[in-house]
Amino acid sequence: MEKKDSGIPTMEELLKTLEKQHEEGLREARAFLNLQFEAQICESQRLSRKYGSAHPRVRQLEARLAYLRKMQGDQPVVEPVEPPIRAGKFVVFQGADEKYYFHLRAANGEIILQSEGYTTFRSAQNGVETVRKNAAPERFEERQTEGGDPYFVLKSGNHQVIGRSEVYSSSAAMRDGIQSVIKNASTAGVEKRET
Repeated sequence: MEKKDSGIPTMEELLKTLEKQHEEGLREARAFLNLQFEAQICESQRLSRKYGSAHPRVRQLEARLAYLRKMQGDQPVVEPVEPPIRAGKFVVFQGADEKYYFHLRAANGEIILQSEGYTTFRSAQNGVETVRKNAAPERFEERQTEGGDPYFVLKSGNHQVIGRSEVYSSSAAMRDGIQSVIKNASTAGVEKRET
């Protein structure tokens, strides 16, 4: 097609313009990916040094880095289908009695372990660290309420109770709760909740 007197560009001119815009868009996208890639590397290294390479957030970042590395190639890449790794967390708060407590919450938000009361926030934080150190199978004691419902306690090396579970409907559910504490305690972050 030739340019007409009306000033309408030819098909060839339109294709060249589109191609140029496409190339500019690709350059901008690659520059953005490079920035994102560098930021993800820094964050991954920082968290790895702080929490170790097994921390769920570090694993999530490593998966994202692998995805970004693929994106830098020329072949199209499908976004990973795997959902993001969610970690449990300790929530430290002050109760109505002015004592400090913590809950260990699983990734789904369910409370899987609750502490006794502490006189200071710092003591409650130390309690969190004690849970991290003692969350091993041999430190759990299975118990029953007066009504026969199962629950468990976590004990420290000196046999003091440092955490208690909810009451479960079955022994199997209680044992799943113990496994959840073991899984979450070592990698859970700590959040201070204002009351």
